Parts: sequence; C-alpha cells; structure tokens
Amino acid sequence: MDQRRQGVGPGRLGRPGLTLLLDAHLHAVAPDGDAYPLAPAGLPGDSWVTARPASVADLAGDLAAAGVAGGVLVQPVGAYGFDNFYCVDAAVVDPRFAAQVVVDQTAPDRSAVLAGWADRGAGGVRFFDIPPAGPAWLGAPGFDEVVDACLDAGLRMACCVLPEGLDAVGRLLDQVADRAPVVLDHCGFVDLEANGLVALTRLADRGDLVVKMTSHVLAGLSDPAGTVARLVAAVGADHVCWGSDHPQHEGTYAAKVLMAHDAAAALSDDQAERFLGGTTARLWPELTA
Repeated sequence: MDQRRQGVGPGRLGRPGLTLLLDAHLHAVAPDGDAYPLAPAGLPGDSWVTARPASVADLAGDLAAAGVAGGVLVQPVGAYGFDNFYCVDAAVVDPRFAAQVVVDQTAPDRSAVLAGWADRGAGGVRFFDIPPAGPAWLGAPGFDEVVDACLDAGLRMACCVLPEGLDAVGRLLDQVADRAPVVLDHCGFVDLEANGLVALTRLADRGDLVVKMTSHVLAGLSDPAGTVARLVAAVGADHVCWGSDHPQHEGTYAAKVLMAHDAAAALSDDQAERFLGGTTARLWPELTA
C-alpha cells in the first residue's frame, strides 16, 4: 500500500526533487472567541466555521506534518466578516504565514482601511464578491483609488468572483498593467471541462494573472491531472498555484496535499515545483525567508 495513504505526510513523499511546498489558501478560526469574536456573514457553506474550525496552531501542525513550508491565511469572511484581526495578528506572530485581508469595498474610507491593515502586517487583499455585490465593487467609481492604495502599500491583490465577474477582473488586469499580478481564486469557478479554460486563457492574455487551483476545484474534476496540465500549458506554470482551502473544504489536510500531488502528476518536475510552491513564492517571497 502507498505509504501516503497510511497517514504519512504526503508532502514528504511527493515527487523526488521538489524542494518547496507552499499553500496559497488557508483559513484560520481563533480558539479564543472572546479575544476574536465570531461575526458570521451568513454566507452559503459557512457551517465549517463551527463544524471544523482550525486555529493557526492547528494549521502549523498540519503543514509541518505534510512537509508544507508555509501558507497564506485568507480572511474567512464567513467567520469574521471584515474583522481581519486574527488573520493578521496570527501571521505577524508566525512567519510561516502571510495574511490576506478582506475590506468592505462600499465603505467610503476603504483605501485608508487597507493602508491601516498593511501597516499592521497584512500582505494582501482579497476582493470578495460572492454573492455578487450590488452595485459591483470591482471597477466601480472610486475603485482606481483602491487599486492605487494596494500598489502603494505593496498589497498583493486577489479576486474571488463567479464566472460573470471575469470581465471585471480583466479590467483590473488592464488597470494594473505590468505593475502587479492579480490572483483569481478558485479558478473563477469556471467549468474547466467545458469552456472555462478558454475564458481563463483569454483573461491571462491581458496581464499577470495567477490562477489559484484549490481543493474545491480539484474535487470536482473528472481528470484533475490532465486538467491542471492543460491549464499550465495554456497560461504558464508561473501563473498557476495550489491552495488547499483548508479547513473550509472538507477532509484532512494530508488528503488535500495528496490531492495536490496527484493533480501534478502530468506536469514536468519544473512545472510541478511551480504549481505546488514556486508560483506562491513568486507572489509571497517572505514565505521563503
């Protein structure tokens, strides 16, 4: 029997030659509800917040057991809304992690709020648009100021949108030009086994797009390895990264790392290295310090 399926950390038994594994998508929930009180946003699927929460200490243990060097703590809107304190405080304390915050884009002082989180230690911002906001935040009047604030503060930008939001992501890519990459969470929820790959390829032609392949996406594919290989061939290995979406996505962390290794099976060693860690290191070099 494959040792990986007996509970041995799959990151330690991956393809020989891989030197760095980084997780681009983690969520953390504090064990101390008094210091970091929950503020559920009422989003679909946010029952994981109480059913299977993971603290930063839990995540650190999971990553170490799987041979993953570090990861990005993505603000769990379903747990805390726009209160980013646990996400940011945890990343400041433990250098294995970086923090990506979410800010209310309807707030008039949103640029100042972003700058404040950057001063506190945030390294990135996620433009979260699920369910779609009305009016749309991405590209709305005044959004140029938000993008400039991100660029000035060095905040890495990610977009969490449904397929109908891809045009707005394209406009953001046009706006930042070659000044910064833009990450697309969960592959924009496109159908990669239908016409989704074409949509992502066209989007990547407009700028430095990084497509984040998460466990949620991989679990829905009939041929994960083949699909990942086609995506890498279409947009480039430097433009695809892996994220576990742990613990929001069900299952053990070890199983999600194994899923990622299996998804990289059709890639060359260099491509697999970038998919499983190198692209995230390009975006978040502090994780490799």
